[in-house]
Amino acid sequence: KLFPGTGWLGWGTRGADEPLRAVLVTWVISQACVFIGDLDAIAPVITSFFCMSYACTNLACLLVSVSGVPSFRPQFRLFSRLTCLAGFALNVAVMFYLNALYAGVALACMAVVFVALLYKDQETNWGDVRQALIYQLVRKYLLKLDETDRPHAKTWRPSVLLLVDDLQSPVVHFAGTIKKGGICIMGVPVVAATSDESMRASSAFVALRRTLGGFISRHGFKAFCEVAVGATGREACHNLFLCSGTGPMRPNTVIVPFYEEEEWRGGRQGEGEGGD
Repeated sequence: KLFPGTGWLGWGTRGADEPLRAVLVTWVISQACVFIGDLDAIAPVITSFFCMSYACTNLACLLVSVSGVPSFRPQFRLFSRLTCLAGFALNVAVMFYLNALYAGVALACMAVVFVALLYKDQETNWGDVRQALIYQLVRKYLLKLDETDRPHAKTWRPSVLLLVDDLQSPVVHFAGTIKKGGICIMGVPVVAATSDESMRASSAFVALRRTLGGFISRHGFKAFCEVAVGATGREACHNLFLCSGTGPMRPNTVIVPFYEEEEWRGGRQGEGEGGD
């Protein structure tokens, strides 16, 4: 599924689901290399790709360790970031020491595979380490922002909270335009005064967030989405104001469209997308 034309290699046996075809192809490639008759001719190639595999393993462990994810718990007693960095550097150095040409070819092949996996749209979530690194960096610098300090007039920027009533309204594009480097939160207040409306709002909560998230992704808006529920319109908006943003990254500008409170009931704001 990752590379076109290789799906037939994934066929496995009925019992243990062993990749028999992939094993046979690997055997054919190995035998072809042996039939060359001169192992010294292919030894640098094999060594380069082995060193590349170990270098990538050490680099992956280093990045995961830097990201600080709690699921990464290595059992090696001498494990540290320095050992990972040393293992990565030594493997790359051995590659170029043995044969610089084959080392360059191995790096080029790895780069092609990485770019192909990076830009190929896959629905499978592989647990990309980039997400963990981005989260760590955002958390680090967000904590450095002091929530009590008022921003200087020269660095102030509008951070917009837009109360959404119609996703096709021009006010949506207007909010995305005026934020000018700040944050933009598309919020939906949902009124649920009775128990029936509360149940309906609870079921519509996830659907509303999915609708807003899909709209933001399709149109390329740099915005977040938020949904809040309240017994009245005033309470729903109040809850939305309180839960929007995090730390110092909170909206300082609110855009309120003109609509009746009846439109908030049951979370019908997502219907304004017009069947997109």
